[in-house]
Amino acid sequence: MEEEIEEFNQTLVNLYFKNMNFLKDNFPEIFEKVDKLSENINNETHKEKYSLEYKPEGYFDILNNETNQFVYGFDSYAEADKRTEMSNFTKQHSLDLLRVEPSTNKFALMGSLGQIAPLVHYLNQKIDFENITFSKIYKYIFIGVGVGVHIHEIYKKINSMNTLIIEPDLELFRISLFTVDYSVFEEGNKKLFLSVGEDLLQMEATLSNFTSYHAYMNYNIKHHLFWIDYKYILDEIISYYSHNHAAAFSYNSILTV
Repeated sequence: MEEEIEEFNQTLVNLYFKNMNFLKDNFPEIFEKVDKLSENINNETHKEKYSLEYKPEGYFDILNNETNQFVYGFDSYAEADKRTEMSNFTKQHSLDLLRVEPSTNKFALMGSLGQIAPLVHYLNQKIDFENITFSKIYKYIFIGVGVGVHIHEIYKKINSMNTLIIEPDLELFRISLFTVDYSVFEEGNKKLFLSVGEDLLQMEATLSNFTSYHAYMNYNIKHHLFWIDYKYILDEIISYYSHNHAAAFSYNSILTV
């Protein structure tokens, strides 16, 4: 039994170092922040607010050491399954940049459409936007990491090309390095964007980079909110995209969409 526990702990540590190497190569600024935090924890100049716990029932949870309360308080794996089941390829829980009029369920005929107006007319005749289901979701935003189980499961289902993960709490992100393999989000020609420990202005800059990268994929951006405490981030994202829509892209990109 002790050998199994030791092997399990070593697996977590190995994943942590794999993630740190990945961050060092791809996100050096975040690597420096996490490395500094780890150093402060080890020399006891930083008191950990959160700690990763593996419950006897067989799932991970996060203990808030200040309140002695668990973030989940229930099976995080079962919760991940529920969240994954709710994730789909419809417009539900998404930022719909196509600008469809809710009263008519048709593309909004804005003056800025210019030469592509005939294309918009054609699509309005062919597509039922009220019940639309996309064959592919290219961009996905995760707001909050938790223990990361739901991120992996949803990602496997949606298989997004570009993924943005936002976690304002550096300590929570550090904990996720023991449970989430972040390198999978950059396998093949996929791209990962990270906003970790950033203020709202910095986060908007990361969001801008995520948006401008492969802009033709922006027609529908799915999002997942881990907990209600981070709703202010979702509100900021919605506000950002209220000024950025499909018609703001280049002419060729719109035709590609």
